[in-house]
Amino acid sequence: MNQLHIRDNFEEIHIVDPQISSQTKKDIFKDILIRNGYYPEEVMVVGDDPDSEIKAATELGIDTVLYNKINQHLDRNDLTAITDFGQLTRFI
Repeated sequence: MNQLHIRDNFEEIHIVDPQISSQTKKDIFKDILIRNGYYPEEVMVVGDDPDSEIKAATELGIDTVLYNKINQHLDRNDLTAITDFGQLTRFI
């Protein structure tokens, strides 16, 4: 975030580190929903790991989009995927 100089573009930044906290991505997403009064259908998670943030969001009923720039998860037909962030416009 700092090296890319994009930290100021975000209201909140959450880094899940099991060496520092027992919180999971699912815990973080749930906390964000609760603190902001969001319903799962009002939120979308965009991530690059179907077994991490995408799975956590799906378990909470949150819509997901897999950022799959190098098409490495071609066997996952169950996921909505994009290869370029410009493609997100069709979901928002």
